[in-house]
Amino acid sequence: MIWGANYHICQVEGEGVPIKMTRVGDKLVYTESDSGPEFSFNCKLEFSLHDNKLTISDSNFDCSNWVFTCGARVGLDGVELPKVSQTCPVSD
Repeated sequence: MIWGANYHICQVEGEGVPIKMTRVGDKLVYTESDSGPEFSFNCKLEFSLHDNKLTISDSNFDCSNWVFTCGARVGLDGVELPKVSQTCPVSD
């Protein structure tokens, strides 16, 4: 789940199951498309890890607009999530 402006969210999930992704080089890729007579889309969502950051790419915005639940002020393209070091709290 990605939080955007005004608490809009974008949620990447399947219908109760994890989304199926394919490894392409050093990326994990999710694809979904439809070429109906009145409406078509071509979602290609890419996840890559570089410099301790997970980067998400949705270059044509079809994943954000037509496949996943994304609010008006949030998208998936260009999202970078840095790796953080955290420890579990220890109770005294």
